[in-house]
Amino acid sequence: LLPRFDELGDVQYHALTTSSLGLAAYAQGDAIDAARWAIRGLIESHRMRDAAMTTISLEEAIMIAMALERPKVAALLTGAFEGLCERYGVRPPTTVRRFLYPHDPVAAAHPALGDEDLQAAVARGRRMSLDETMALIVELGDSVQAEYT
Repeated sequence: LLPRFDELGDVQYHALTTSSLGLAAYAQGDAIDAARWAIRGLIESHRMRDAAMTTISLEEAIMIAMALERPKVAALLTGAFEGLCERYGVRPPTTVRRFLYPHDPVAAAHPALGDEDLQAAVARGRRMSLDETMALIVELGDSVQAEYT
């Protein structure tokens, strides 16, 4: 459907489909393709200035960071997700959250970071703007590209 959405100029459904390809790759156990598609979808949503969709989709970025064993990035993104959900008054459906990570990403990052670093990363993330959060996600995508191509 991506080529068809390109033809139609439907950027909203293009971004949604791109993100969905990330979820499909994740469900198949392919963290690298999941990262590529999900990050691309986030960038597309952000480029449209769709703050609500971008914020809701941050859960995918948290999942990617955990799958790629980047606990500090996951903690920062978790804080950013929580802060931005409050700021924009949005929340994804709980079924999406259960699918993405049945285990709490903050708890999963705890062994690698410890209490103090984990709390500091989440607190810092809560203060991040959407643009700052997207810059972190782009860095994550760039690192995946550099490491896995």
